[in-house]
Amino acid sequence: MKLFELYKPKIPKKVQMVANHYFQFGFGNYDMLDYKLQELGWHNIGAGSYSHVYSNPVKKYVLKINKHPDSAYDDFVQIIKKYKNKHFPIISNRQEWIVNNKKYYVYLIEKLYEIEKDESKLVSDALDAIANSPNKSLEKFSNRNVQLVGKRYPPSLIEAARILGRLMQSHPNRYTDIHDENIMQRSDGTIVIIDPYCGK
Repeated sequence: MKLFELYKPKIPKKVQMVANHYFQFGFGNYDMLDYKLQELGWHNIGAGSYSHVYSNPVKKYVLKINKHPDSAYDDFVQIIKKYKNKHFPIISNRQEWIVNNKKYYVYLIEKLYEIEKDESKLVSDALDAIANSPNKSLEKFSNRNVQLVGKRYPPSLIEAARILGRLMQSHPNRYTDIHDENIMQRSDGTIVIIDPYCGK
C-alpha cells in the first residue's frame, strides 16, 4: 500500500476555488466556507482547534482545511511521507496557501471510521505513553494499557508510536496529542493515528 500518493486522488478543482476564496477573501467566515462546500456535496463533520473536516458520501476521502496555521500537523505529514507505517493515514494530496506570510493547507485524507470508545481510550492511552518514552521496552511500563495493547495489536502499531516519539524529542516545542479522538480505524480494523502532535 502507498501511504502517501502524490498524484491521485487530487483535491477537486471546485473545492480549490472555494478554499482559495476562503483564504484570500473570506478568511474566518466559517459559515461561508461550510455553505459553499455543502453546495459541492461536502459536509462539515467536525472541527478542531486548527482545522475543519468535511466528508462527501460518494468519496473515499475527507477534506481537512486549516482555519489557523498548524505546523504540528504538517510535521506529521512529512513523517508520513518518510516513514512507511500502515498506522499512519493515507494523505493523497496537499495544497498550500500563504496569507499574511502564514501557511495554510488543504489536505485530502483517506476516510476512516470511529472506534468503540473504551477501546480508543485504551489504545490512545498506551500509544501516548509509548510516544513519550519511545526507547523504553514494553515490559518496563507500569501503564497496564501498554501491556494490553502490546499483546492485542501488531508490533507495527507500537513502532508507529515510537517513530512519533523519537521525532518529537528533536523538536523543543512539540508535544504528543494522542488521545481517543485522534485514533481511528480503517474498514478492515487497522488502527490509524490521525493527529499525534500539538505545539508550535
